[in-house]
Amino acid sequence: MEKLNMETLQSNAIVIESAYKSYQSGKKSNPIFTNLNLTVQKGKIYGLLGPSGCGKTTLLKCMVGKLRLDAGKVRVFGSAPGDRNTGVPGARVGYMPQELALFGEFNIEETLKYFSRIFGMSEEKFQARLEFLMKFLDLPSKSRKLELMSGGQQRRASLAVALLHQPELLILDEPTVGVDPLLRQSIWEHLIQLADGEDATTVVITTHYTEEAMQANRVGMLRNGRLLAEDSPTNLLRTYAEPGLEEVFLRLCHVDGAVLGDTNIGSAEPGLDEEKRRTLNLLKNEDGEEKSEIPDINFIDNKIDQDERVDDKPVLKYTRTRFSPRVVQACMFKTFNRMSKRWGFLIYQFVLPALQVSLFCLAIGQDPKELPISIVSDELVNGTHCEYFSQDCPVNFNLLPPMMEPNSNLGNLSCRFINYLDDTTIQPIWQPSHQAAVESVELGQSWGIVYMGSNFSNALYSRVMESGLMPGGDDDIDSKAGKIQIQLDVTNQQIAFTLQLKLAQAFQRFVDQLATVCHISGDAASLPLEFQEPVYGTDRLTFTDFMAPGIILTIVHSMALGYSAMIILIERNEGLLDRTWVAGVTSSELSVAHFLCAVSVNLVQVIVTLAFMIGVFKVPVEGSLILLFVLTLLQGLCGTTIGLIISSVCQTQQDATQIALGIFYPNMILSGILWPLEAMPVALRYFAFTLPQTCAVEAMRAILLRGWGLYHPIVARGFLVSLAWIAVTYIIFKIKIARSH
Repeated sequence: MEKLNMETLQSNAIVIESAYKSYQSGKKSNPIFTNLNLTVQKGKIYGLLGPSGCGKTTLLKCMVGKLRLDAGKVRVFGSAPGDRNTGVPGARVGYMPQELALFGEFNIEETLKYFSRIFGMSEEKFQARLEFLMKFLDLPSKSRKLELMSGGQQRRASLAVALLHQPELLILDEPTVGVDPLLRQSIWEHLIQLADGEDATTVVITTHYTEEAMQANRVGMLRNGRLLAEDSPTNLLRTYAEPGLEEVFLRLCHVDGAVLGDTNIGSAEPGLDEEKRRTLNLLKNEDGEEKSEIPDINFIDNKIDQDERVDDKPVLKYTRTRFSPRVVQACMFKTFNRMSKRWGFLIYQFVLPALQVSLFCLAIGQDPKELPISIVSDELVNGTHCEYFSQDCPVNFNLLPPMMEPNSNLGNLSCRFINYLDDTTIQPIWQPSHQAAVESVELGQSWGIVYMGSNFSNALYSRVMESGLMPGGDDDIDSKAGKIQIQLDVTNQQIAFTLQLKLAQAFQRFVDQLATVCHISGDAASLPLEFQEPVYGTDRLTFTDFMAPGIILTIVHSMALGYSAMIILIERNEGLLDRTWVAGVTSSELSVAHFLCAVSVNLVQVIVTLAFMIGVFKVPVEGSLILLFVLTLLQGLCGTTIGLIISSVCQTQQDATQIALGIFYPNMILSGILWPLEAMPVALRYFAFTLPQTCAVEAMRAILLRGWGLYHPIVARGFLVSLAWIAVTYIIFKIKIARSH
């Protein structure tokens, strides 16, 4: 294909040559438009007519650079849309899509203010344009939310966005649909004024109202992706000898249908030249059957050649800096403004972290309370309670030890032991017999049985004194008579472990008291194990303290991921993202704006989470608060970048939610948050270290409970892995968002 003539490019605002665009349906390619040639003169109004589904909207998106042609060329102001020199997308074009493509919770002034910031309008100029558009388009109060307007009012507000910055090119997709006839005429009069003005504006407008296109300078009639005719309304009426454009279009549609069915029918029609017949027959093969494959058209890169010149002068270029902090600020302002209008969002993002921390600290890691335990002591009559028992020494010591004998205080040792049970954790339920106690457990009325036989006290005395303290003691003592026999329901392992610990502690206190009142050395009454001051931590640390570092990071990470996973998706589904692209916002500007907004939200979440965890619930902190804060923030940023990738690749919020949940649970289970990594199989443990939170959780735990600094390899590794995840995922996000632009 030869290069487009430079004189043609210079005299026309839009030139489309041999354009081909299709969409894929399985393995089949379905053409949207084929071999389309179209020119729009500068400072003229071009009316594009055609029924729904004929390719009008797709063609407009190709003009503004939102879509690329599969083949052929499109030039706007001499350059391909998207070329940095054309200004389209950008400030040279005003675009009104068929859908609203605006945020419903914004009012008119906020909506226009957002786009004025993108276009770099001064406050004075913005206010002047705002007042003019409010009166011209008969818009309601500028403080009225778009979602509270009628459909016609919303269309007018959308048109106001396109007209706001007085662009050189207006691309309007059915702007008069649902508009009052008088206002429709007023809009056309304004468009004519724009086209005839000193700085003539080029207008491309699509419409269902065929007769209103009579006011356009040139009309193109599109059907099934083929341009049936392109000329001034007057010439079309004269050529086809019809009273109106409706009749002309109807006639051309009949001809188009006839040509696709029989090539001989269209040859006798006036005004149907050879070039038109070639266009209409492009999808026909030699047997007159419709082709299903893509026509043989050379694929052309949609970038203007840099050496194109007119009269030895370069084509007029329009440039702007590829990255504008002003545009980033506008996008951030829009996002923050939208946040402030959504109370549900604010509660979810800023109150929920505090609620999650509170629920965790109140519900996880504390000892179970008031656990019913069946108590059976055959030393008591008919399972009665221990009403009275002595705390004195149950042994009489003679002058010549080790001669000693039991006294009247010996018969109550079972009651003494029960007295030392932790009554906040264990709720004793006295049972008359062992069988009754078993039935209580089987019915789910208690978590276990504590049983002591009828000769428990004497047998325990004989076991300790005769077998343990007296030389040559009797080894034939009944093995169970002097023991406290315990049977537990271990279906709940945490409750079973708690009961075992509490019963062991109760027995140790029971023995210590006996040793004290009998003036026996405490060492003789305890195990030969001495647990000294811990190297790290304290004896008061709980399972809550173990889980706290992981829970802090998980809350911040998951909240950031959930927010960022929806941030772009919502804008895309509501159409504002496309409109933002057309306004000239680059992928770099948008990605930085969304990232900074997410960081700001995440910063508040980190502060709230740490304040509640440390300030309110007193989670111990042995290390640097600064390191703690930075590591938590890095994990939030990691969740942000992962969420942005999800938002850029998913088409629906349901897909994004499913992916986010699919990431959350494996990360929670495998990152050492709920259970030590050392308990995992070796292969699974190595895999766990590739996850974004595993090393960070270890580092957080080391900072909180051990007081280690950044010098320690475990802490440093947590920071480095977090930074690596942020860098890699942000690069992937930028690539994804650039490809979707």
